[in-house]
Amino acid sequence: MIFNGQPMQVPFGVLLPHNGSEVTNWGKYTVQFEAPLEPLPLTPDLDAVLRYAAVFLNTSYLWGGKSVFGVDCSGYTQTLYKLAGIPLLRDAYQQATQGEGVGFLQEVQPGDWPFSTMRRAALPMWACC
Repeated sequence: MIFNGQPMQVPFGVLLPHNGSEVTNWGKYTVQFEAPLEPLPLTPDLDAVLRYAAVFLNTSYLWGGKSVFGVDCSGYTQTLYKLAGIPLLRDAYQQATQGEGVGFLQEVQPGDWPFSTMRRAALPMWACC
C-alpha cells in the first residue's frame, strides 16, 4: 500500500476502508493499493476460514496478538472468522458463549472450535480443520 506517497506494509487481516478502486482518498491523504483487494464475504464462508488459517503457519505466539507478527489463540480465531464474514468476540471465554454446542466429538465439523470449560474458564482446545 502507498500512503501519502510512502510505501506502507499492512498486516494480514487488517480491515481498510476503500471504494473498490486502486486509488482512494482518506480525508486529505491519497492511498494506493498495489495488491488486489479482497472484500469481506457478504455471507459466512467457512471454506475461507480454512484457507486463511494457512497464512498463520509458523506465526509466533503473542499474548493479545491478532496478526501474522504474533497471535494468541482467541485472536487467531477472531481474525480468521472475521475474514470469513463471521463476527466473533475477542476473548476465548467470550467466544465459548457463541455458536451451538455439540454432544459428541464425532459431531464436530470443519471450522468448529471446541472448548474445555474446566476450572470455570473457557480454554480453546484446537481448531478442527
